[in-house]
Amino acid sequence: MNELLCYVAGDWTPASQAAVPLFDSSVMFGEMVTETLRTFRRRPYRTEDHLERLRMSMSLADIRGPSADDLAGLVDELLARNADAFDPSDEILVKIDVSRGTYGYYRTPGADYEDFRVFLHPVCLPFDKFAQLYTVGAQAAFPLTRQVPAQSIDPRIKHRSRLYQGIAERQADRIAPGAMCLMLDIDGRVAEGTGWNLFIVKDGALSTPRTDNCLAGISRQVVIELCETLDLSCTETTLWPYDIAAADEAFATATSFCLLPLTTVHQRVVGDGTVGPVTQKLLDRWSAEVGIDVIHQAEEVARRQSMVSDPRVPATRAGRQDV
Repeated sequence: MNELLCYVAGDWTPASQAAVPLFDSSVMFGEMVTETLRTFRRRPYRTEDHLERLRMSMSLADIRGPSADDLAGLVDELLARNADAFDPSDEILVKIDVSRGTYGYYRTPGADYEDFRVFLHPVCLPFDKFAQLYTVGAQAAFPLTRQVPAQSIDPRIKHRSRLYQGIAERQADRIAPGAMCLMLDIDGRVAEGTGWNLFIVKDGALSTPRTDNCLAGISRQVVIELCETLDLSCTETTLWPYDIAAADEAFATATSFCLLPLTTVHQRVVGDGTVGPVTQKLLDRWSAEVGIDVIHQAEEVARRQSMVSDPRVPATRAGRQDV
C-alpha cells in the first residue's frame, strides 16, 4: 500500500513528513477548530453538515479559513490521493483542522493573522476498537472533571483545546477500566461524552441533552431525523444521572461508530443490560439510509484489522471518537 498523504497548509505531504510549526497558534495556545467526517463505501457522509459546523466554529472562534467549497474539494482530493493507501474494505475518517496562524511569542489582541493553516489527514476507521460492542453494549462512567461551562466557551464550537477531556478520560477509566467517558456539567447535569453524544430511551421515547452544555453532533442530528421517519418521540432536554439510571435503553452517537449501545453507566446496568429494541431499530434504519449493514461491516472489517498490525489503525479507545 502507498504511504498516506496529508494536506498541510497548501502542500500534499507524506504522513511521515507532516509537521506543524512550533509557533502555530494550535501549538502555542491550542487555538484550532476541527471537524471529522467518515466515509461509507469510500464516499464522504454528511460533508455539507460537517463543513457548515466548521464554518460556524471558525466564525465564533474568529479564525479565518477557506470556503466550504474549497474544503469540500480538498476532502475529495484527499480521498482520491489516498485511494490505494488502505485496504479496499476499509472506511476512512477525514480529519480537518484550521489554526489561526503563526504567533510571535506573545499574542496581539485585535491583530489579524491572515496566514491561517489548514490541515487534512486520513485515518483508517478502527472498527476493531468497537465492533463487538454493537451486540454486547459499551460501558460509560462519569469523571470528576466537569464539562467546560458555556459561559467560558460555547460547546457548539468544535475545537482542539481538549486537555480537560484527556484528564477526564483517565478518571473515568480508573472508575471503570475501559469505560467511555461521559461528562457532567458544573451543575451535575449530563452533558456529553468525550467525542460523542448521549441518548436515553424511556417507555419508547428518546431524550438527549440540549446543546447548551454539549456539542451539536452531526450523528446526534442523524438520530433525531431518523426518529421522525420512524415516528419515534425524541426530545432535547435536561438530563441528570438519575434519568440514565431509570432509562430502559441508552446509546452513544459519533461519526465513527454511528450509534453504539450503552448497557452499563457508572457501574449501573441500564435497563435489562441488553441492546434494546429502539436502539436496534435505529441501527437498522441507519444501515438502510447509508446502504450498508453498519454492524455487519464493522464486524467483517474488524476481523481483518485484528489480525494485522498497521500504523494506519490508530490505538484509540472506543471512548474517544468524534461527533
